[in-house]
Amino acid sequence: MDSQNQNGTILANVRSEVSAAQEETVNVDGKNACIQEEVLQNSPKNSNSAWVSYLRVSQYIVAALFSAITTYSFVQYSRIGFLLIQAIISAAFVLMFVVCLISQTIYDKKVRKPSFKTRMIVSIASLIATLPVSIWLLVDVIITISALPTFCYGPLAFVHGSGTNIHWCTYKPTSTYLQGQDSTGPKSNYHSVFVNETQFNYQIPGLASQFTYSLASQISKFVVMADTHTNSHYLSTMDTDFDLLVLCGDMSYGGLMSEFAQGFDGFPTKPVLMVMGNHDKISGQFQQVNQREYNYYQQVRNIGIFFVYVQSGLDANAFQFLEDNAVLGYGADHIFIVVHHPVYSTGGDGSIESISKKMEQFIDSHPQLKFRAQFSGHDHVFAAFKRGQGYYFVNGAGGGGRDTMRDPTTYAGQRVWPADERHGPLTYLDEYCYGYEYHQDSWLKFTRTEVNFEASKIVYNIRDLDTGSILVSYDQPF
Repeated sequence: MDSQNQNGTILANVRSEVSAAQEETVNVDGKNACIQEEVLQNSPKNSNSAWVSYLRVSQYIVAALFSAITTYSFVQYSRIGFLLIQAIISAAFVLMFVVCLISQTIYDKKVRKPSFKTRMIVSIASLIATLPVSIWLLVDVIITISALPTFCYGPLAFVHGSGTNIHWCTYKPTSTYLQGQDSTGPKSNYHSVFVNETQFNYQIPGLASQFTYSLASQISKFVVMADTHTNSHYLSTMDTDFDLLVLCGDMSYGGLMSEFAQGFDGFPTKPVLMVMGNHDKISGQFQQVNQREYNYYQQVRNIGIFFVYVQSGLDANAFQFLEDNAVLGYGADHIFIVVHHPVYSTGGDGSIESISKKMEQFIDSHPQLKFRAQFSGHDHVFAAFKRGQGYYFVNGAGGGGRDTMRDPTTYAGQRVWPADERHGPLTYLDEYCYGYEYHQDSWLKFTRTEVNFEASKIVYNIRDLDTGSILVSYDQPF
């Protein structure tokens, strides 16, 4: 009996100790759980997860931004000038993508531990975000290592002295040659070959087509445009029933060589002449395309054209050139002067009175010159002025946007006309409105000027580039 009581007491004590141990274990587990939860809340890993999340969001934003930049630069700036920049951006972004992917993988494995399917979805989404830039990087590499000449733009046929200067561009440096005659000079992306002829067939590497270039024996019609700013729409849809294309500058935004020719791929057989604009001057590459000085004279069959850069600060050189070389145009049947900054203008920038007076003085002091008209751009409007028997045209609305016109009405700090067109003489407001008494017509429309030579007169047709209709014509007997 005593033995049974003793055994029962021992068993009860054991059970009590076990129960206490179990209760202590539960308390310890609870404390551990609380401690673990507190650690997770304050863990550096959790702050790292926020950092990785921010990095991943930034990755998607930057992916979209860089994809837009590279796509825009490819379409807008025509390949060459931005190849290196695009390659650097692409490489930097791919590196950022790898860093993000590694960081995300570490976080997933050590902290969040998502399923394999979730990790794959995140990785594929990241890859898709970087795909446009990655593809462009691959294109850069292919272009760089390719053994074949890659044609970029052109050709352009510039009238040059007694012959023609053919200009074109390739993606990678190649030898310059026409019709199979290799050059001995260094390889280059930009190619110019002078041909001392005005009628010839030619072919350039990278293009299967053969072109027939011919300068008309007599100029019966030429076209004037300005300020396309790489917008090739109006040039590419223009008919080709003209003998000469004259450009009044700002065919680019940043003065890159690829921009100058972007809109002219459709004119490999038409003679081109151009003057530099203020945008064309930015990069310093203009002369590599035009192969001319800033100021020059060109005789084209029966007409003579002076091209001068009269922007304030450089106008002294321009007018000195005109004075020194006026005699070159004495024998021409018709004389035209092409500038970028207008002599008279109703556009937003207007004219510079001191330069306008110098131009008037030059024309008046050389009656031997059979002066017909002066063409300009810069202000993105069309405007026509007539002083004496000579016309002055602003052809600045060639596709690069349209400006407002000057008026006493003040709006947002600028004076604008209350209408899209003005006609007849206008009121002089200030020095930027010099010559308003000579005003004929102004339109806020995209236009080109067509100069037609008839038996005893010149007809200037001003064509609306959107409708194709003629806005107005000016007859000039001679």
